[in-house]
Amino acid sequence: MRAGKTAPLWPAATKPACAGFSESLSSRRTVGHSLRSLRRQALWPNAVRSFRRGFNRQPSLGHEEQAGDAQMERYETITLAAKGPVARVRLNRPDARNALSFAMVEELLACFTALRDDPAYREVRVVVLCANGKTFCAGGDLRDLTRPAEEQRNALAKMDALLQAINQAPQVVVTRVQGAALGGGLGLVCVSDIAIAGYSASFGLPEAQLGLAPALISPYVLARLGFTRTRELMLTGMRFDYLAAHNWGLIQHYCADFELDARVRAVLRDVLRAAPGALRACKELLFTVAAGGDTLDYRVALLERLRTGEEARQGATAFLQKQPAPWVIEKFENFDDAEDA
Repeated sequence: MRAGKTAPLWPAATKPACAGFSESLSSRRTVGHSLRSLRRQALWPNAVRSFRRGFNRQPSLGHEEQAGDAQMERYETITLAAKGPVARVRLNRPDARNALSFAMVEELLACFTALRDDPAYREVRVVVLCANGKTFCAGGDLRDLTRPAEEQRNALAKMDALLQAINQAPQVVVTRVQGAALGGGLGLVCVSDIAIAGYSASFGLPEAQLGLAPALISPYVLARLGFTRTRELMLTGMRFDYLAAHNWGLIQHYCADFELDARVRAVLRDVLRAAPGALRACKELLFTVAAGGDTLDYRVALLERLRTGEEARQGATAFLQKQPAPWVIEKFENFDDAEDA
């Protein structure tokens, strides 16, 4: 969005949340297969190490602005707005179907690096990844294939770093999908913690039809969908809709497009009932256990640390007094006046 223009962090939504998310989660059968696939590729150990050292890195962004008490950053291809525990990252190339150009990849990487490292975003517990226009993300920008070889190699390395940064983000990442999510766009869905799609959503891996392969996103697609399903999608380039995506475990929730914002709010309310430190600990726990090996000592030490911590004391007190814990945030109406950079 150009300087001078503003948009609400959460567009007004007057429709009720959808009911589609309550259907049977038949895709659970793929979870064990997915984790075994990741172990074979040695992806999880690297993810755990990177996650644990993430908060020690230095912030990489400037161009800071304030709108009320909303934190914003200036970008060319994306927008970022943050207020309290919620941040929104929006792909902002609607005329190009939000294709992942080299510039967008670089800005997304800088954005998620800042969300991880910059003290200004320390309060952020959940990040919503969404897009302007009718298409979530059409994949990589094919026009970049004409760039010099060295520039392409650098950009591919940044794309791999971006996928890791989102996958290992200390915050909960919620993806809001409308329209097509193809190739790299499907990869963005795979590295999110929770994905919500509208009825207009469609997904696919069309790279082989273009003489390419989804090489960079392949570990995350395998982790999300399992080997057998990924094999079919890569080799056929077939498109599939929101219902198949839900049944296969790519997304957790679906609803009519006009209900997407309400459904996102419902998920945020659930996430923000959890303690901030406990959320970060759960994400680290997921990576550590999924990496395999003997994790008993780690799990015992983690539980002991959390049990004796301040959050556990506050949570137990709130439970016994039948009151919300101090970190619980129920209302999001106050986010509606935040602005994009």
